[in-house]
Amino acid sequence: MAAIRNIFFIILMLTAIQSNAYSRGFPQDSLEYRNFKILYPKDQPGSGKNVLRLLQNHVARFDDFYGVKSDREIRILVAGSAVEFQTLANVHAPQWAAALYFPGRKQMVVKSPRWAGSLTNLEQHILHELSHAYFHEVFAGRKLPLWFNEGMAEYLSNARIDLTKALKLANAFVAHNLVGFEEINSLITFDSQTRAELAYLQSLSAFMFLQDLIGGRESMPAFQNKIVSDGWPAALQAATGMDDIDFEIAWHRHIRDEYRWLLILNLENLLWPAVILFLFIGFLVIRRRNKRKIRRWDAEESGESFSELQ
Repeated sequence: MAAIRNIFFIILMLTAIQSNAYSRGFPQDSLEYRNFKILYPKDQPGSGKNVLRLLQNHVARFDDFYGVKSDREIRILVAGSAVEFQTLANVHAPQWAAALYFPGRKQMVVKSPRWAGSLTNLEQHILHELSHAYFHEVFAGRKLPLWFNEGMAEYLSNARIDLTKALKLANAFVAHNLVGFEEINSLITFDSQTRAELAYLQSLSAFMFLQDLIGGRESMPAFQNKIVSDGWPAALQAATGMDDIDFEIAWHRHIRDEYRWLLILNLENLLWPAVILFLFIGFLVIRRRNKRKIRRWDAEESGESFSELQ
């Protein structure tokens, strides 16, 4: 019994240390908006104001998309340095991670643009993690594939598939290098930033593909309600007639049909055809030059004017 009490006491101490890590370890100021509390370094007031402005501009949009208006406090911790980021996250976050959201703590940790990225990056990262906060509020207790969660977060952070990203998907498809949907569930453990970026891109593509299949953005609220009431497998089956495996296969076909033609724009793919074409043109030029030389020599031997033969 004493041992259990000791373990319980240790757990309470660790929780207290974690909850106060920011205030005790790093001097901070705070701002509040609705149920959000922003904690930021005292010497970086601009970062706190930027986060506040982003919340004011976008929270209503997230309320509408997810159909909820949470009143539970969510803390947004702005890390003033790399050391602060790792300390506040309290996990060994991969180097490529710019922000993290912890559902159990109702806590978001984001890197300050003063030392990481830019204001544009900050906006994308805040919106991405904000989506995760709403996602866990709506689907609490439901088991969903991570690609759906990350794809929705990318979509709501205004990420889109431009020509460069489409070409990246096409190349990965042809090289059989796409990240499996099951593998994306382990995204946080990825060491390779390139691989992680591909997983995020695939998640966005798969979410947009799913959204089109079920009838567009206006059909998403009904799909979300179906997930809440019946679970992911039933909702996916009812909306698309497919299970997870069938959907992944259908998405692969979509990538093949939608983006394969873009491979012609890849300079690496054009290199050898261009070399062959250059050699062929060179061969024709040399051949024509040699024929003219032969005709000139024949004309000189016969005493005719070469210009008359051209």
